[in-house]
Amino acid sequence: MNHLALQKGVSDQVYIDSCGLHSSFLGSAPDARMQRVAKEKGITFTHQAKMFEPAFFDTFQAIFGVTEEIVSHLRSLAHTPEEKAKVHLATTFSENFKGMDIPDPYYLGAQGFEKIWEIIEDACNGIFDEFIHA
Repeated sequence: MNHLALQKGVSDQVYIDSCGLHSSFLGSAPDARMQRVAKEKGITFTHQAKMFEPAFFDTFQAIFGVTEEIVSHLRSLAHTPEEKAKVHLATTFSENFKGMDIPDPYYLGAQGFEKIWEIIEDACNGIFDEFIHA
């Protein structure tokens, strides 16, 4: 999303972040295989894993989960209907993968990371068009 915002010339107008619900990889960089796929697309990750904080409901216009299970968990952390309404499945606005969970590519081999990238890219484009309108 940050790369997309940069390409569209709105990176100074949006704040995009990423986090997880478990501390398993806290402080870690993305998987090396995902970094390789990103690098092939001209993208370098500088992000380190961090935990979701309920304060993010106040910080962000929208919050996206990659699976229905994560969306359900995020909604359970919301305190108001307005906060719950901010939570979406990442592929909700996707053109080609609408409503699909984005699976963890960890056990899918190198091609799995390529396929997941395709889903993520499509989801990001849909999110961008829905929320940023650049």
